[in-house]
Amino acid sequence: MLQWEFGDKETFTRIELKNFFFRFEPDLKDSTFTWRIYYLKTKGIITELKRGLYTLKTYCKYKPEIKDILVKINKVIKKNSNNLEYCLWETDWLNDFSLHLHAKSFIILEIEKDFMEYLFFKLKDLGFEVFLRPDKEVMRLYVSEIVNPIVIKPLLKNSPLYTLTNINIPNLEKIMVDIFCDKEIFYMFDRSELIFVYGEILKRYQINYTRLANYAKYRGSLTEIKNFVLNIPDDNLNIKNLL
Repeated sequence: MLQWEFGDKETFTRIELKNFFFRFEPDLKDSTFTWRIYYLKTKGIITELKRGLYTLKTYCKYKPEIKDILVKINKVIKKNSNNLEYCLWETDWLNDFSLHLHAKSFIILEIEKDFMEYLFFKLKDLGFEVFLRPDKEVMRLYVSEIVNPIVIKPLLKNSPLYTLTNINIPNLEKIMVDIFCDKEIFYMFDRSELIFVYGEILKRYQINYTRLANYAKYRGSLTEIKNFVLNIPDDNLNIKNLL
């Protein structure tokens, strides 16, 4: 029935969905309606694009490949971090979206600022190639020339993360904002490359636009990113109105 009602619409609101159910169940309680939305989302029948806005279009949930090197680093973090918040990922994941494949990748470890130096020396003692808050020149001259280098930077509050195979990794929303904002680290992604990466992610994967906007706002880049997406080919959804 949902397909008959909303199948020809790109998006529909929580109110529209509620009114649809009310036609068949006038006495529907708010708590029951809330549970029903949760059920539809978990079953993949509807996708929440932002708070109170949904679509019937199906998107893949992003699950990157976790290589052995990340598992090894994660064990070191777990053993020495005293349950501090952290985020671990590698830029090789971005090749899945990039116009130009980047042969050299690096690993990013974000952790609370006061713990960065401790982990820097701990990983270095274990034989890892580690760089602490490198600038663009260090990234270009040294990091890019090493196999599996680790870049350590502070973990920002409100970073959207989730756990995959016991490793805290960034949501796609965080990756999108970070590669846009952290120009020292991601200097290799020029404007045209970013447009392509954003377009591929938005076309293929499930994105929560409320989460994306909140994190971009926290980083002080929401307006800049809103203007940036005006240049992205909009084949599937009117993303310009979602942020």
